Amino acid sequence: MAQQPQPRLTFNKVKVASAYLLFTMTLGLQLIKLKVNRYNLNTDQSKTTMIPKRFETIVFAFFMSLIMSFLMSGVVTLINLGIVDHFVMLWFKAFSKAFVLAFPCVLLIVPLVRKIVGKLVE
Repeated sequence: MAQQPQPRLTFNKVKVASAYLLFTMTLGLQLIKLKVNRYNLNTDQSKTTMIPKRFETIVFAFFMSLIMSFLMSGVVTLINLGIVDHFVMLWFKAFSKAFVLAFPCVLLIVPLVRKIVGKLVE
């Protein structure tokens, strides 16, 4: 009995996954920017607004989880499946799930890690 060929992902599905990923990252950055602008007293819009120091933990957690979940989801997907036809789509799918979990985890872990490092380093 001949095996049924598995359906391949089309270019449109990859575009949808890429757009979803871009939307998720943009939304996260916009939420951070809205939170910062709420506390920003600078009314001159021509100047570049920097994020205040008090948001350092949130911004650090966002970028750390974004970069680490992107890299690790790619590596784990590559190890588990190898290079397949729809690798990029599977990677984006794994990344979107990993980032949703990584961001709150990093927010919770950063203070603990800073305390441990503070005790170990002079």
